[in-house]
Order: sequence, then structure tokens, then C-alpha cells
Amino acid sequence: MNSGRGCSPRFFLMRMCLQVFLLISLSGLCLSGCSNETAEQEVHGKKEIVRQAIIPQRDIPPVNEARIESGNQSVRADEGPMPEKESAEPLTDKPGEKAIQVEKREGYYRTSKGDSLYSIAARPDIYGDPLKWVSLFRVNSGDLKGFMAAGEGFQHQILPEGIELRFMTEKDIAENASRAGENRWVVNVISTQEQGKVVMPVITLIKNGYHVYSALATVKGEKWIRVRAGFFSDRSKALSEKAKMHTMLQIDDMWIARIEDKELAQFAVY
Repeated sequence: MNSGRGCSPRFFLMRMCLQVFLLISLSGLCLSGCSNETAEQEVHGKKEIVRQAIIPQRDIPPVNEARIESGNQSVRADEGPMPEKESAEPLTDKPGEKAIQVEKREGYYRTSKGDSLYSIAARPDIYGDPLKWVSLFRVNSGDLKGFMAAGEGFQHQILPEGIELRFMTEKDIAENASRAGENRWVVNVISTQEQGKVVMPVITLIKNGYHVYSALATVKGEKWIRVRAGFFSDRSKALSEKAKMHTMLQIDDMWIARIEDKELAQFAVY
């Protein structure tokens, strides 16, 4: 034995080889543990390989260029929310159509909900007298065909909305007054205290072209509704027309009369 000397060269060579082998082995273990492809985890005593997906990174545009989806609107982040559009007024039932504004014509009344001939005639801006529904019907009888049923309560029937009814203006009244002149003779067709009884005579005479009106009279403290037709130039003309009316209506107690200025001005002009 060479106890006095150090270790032999062969021993040192073997030790160096062993150290190099250990270094290489340790380096391989470190590299496999730090790989981006796999990682070892111990779950409940078992080893599992967890693979980590590498997601490629895309270029993200700057905030001021990015568009943000919000509901059905797409807006730029630097623009803020889009202002709401104001609906155009007035609205129409069909898109693309402009609303038609109805102009009010002088001497015409457009019916509203709940209107009847009786209630319209009573309006202060029309006649201010409900019995003048007869005048409204006479002037508008052609336009009211198909809207009204003849019979009791005719003057109170509710009219459709939106119908234009003509009425006598102050200008019309002045012109009618000048034409009336001395035509003061009328036929008193019926006198009654029941409104329902005046309807059929009024409708029948108007359809036959007579100028009919309804007036309220007080006789011995009692009120009567009179239906009269005129206006005739003399007595003989009134008697002739009375005979024709009797044939149409079969009413026996008709008579003729020469009216005064007040009645002429109040009814002949409408």
C-alpha cells in the first residue's frame, strides 16, 4: 500500500467522470421540469401529465380604435354612446308617409265622438237651437245616406266621427234673407208634443225637395213642435203644395199660414 501518497490518477479520473455524469443528469431533469410543453402534478398519489396549450398572441388595437359591441349598436370606444334618434312627428300609420293636416273649412263642422244632428245644432258656434237639426239634415241629406236609419229618434242617432257637415254661416244667412223676400206663405204639416212624430214627415218632405223647418210654439201655456214647409209667394201656391204634401204623408190636419217677419228671419234663411 502507498499510504504516504495521495489517491492514484486513475481514482481521480473515475471521480471526475462520475461528477460529469451527475451534472448532465441533473441538467436534463431541470430542463424537463421547466418545459412549456408538460408539467408533472401529483394528485392523490398519482402522477398526471398536464399539457399547457400555448395560445398565440394577436395584436390588440389601441383602445381608441377598438369597437365595442353594445346591444344592437356598434360604437367606437372613444366616441361614447350613439345619441338616440328622435321620432319624427306627427306619426303616420304607414312608414314613409307624411301626416295630412286637415284644415278647418268655413261653414263646415267635422263630427266628433258622440255627435248627433240634435247636439250639433244646439252648439253655440253652429245654430244654438237643437230644433234646427232639420236644417242640418236638409243641407247634408245626400252626404248622410247610409249613415242614418229613418225612424223615431233619428235626430239623436250618433254620427260616425270625421264627417263634414255643412251649416249656414252669417254670409249664407244674409244671402238667403235677400232671396226670401215676401215669400211668407208656408204649410203647417204637423203640430205635436212628441218629437218622434216629426221625423218621418221631415225626412219625406226633404227628400222631395221641400224647404222644411221645425219650430217651437206655445199655445195656451202648452208647448208644441211644429213642422212647416215653405216658402211660397202667395196663398194659392201654398194651397197647391199642401195638396201634394197630403198625398205624400196622408196627414189630414194640415193648414196654411202667412208667417211674420220674426219667423221668416229665423227659419227661412237656414
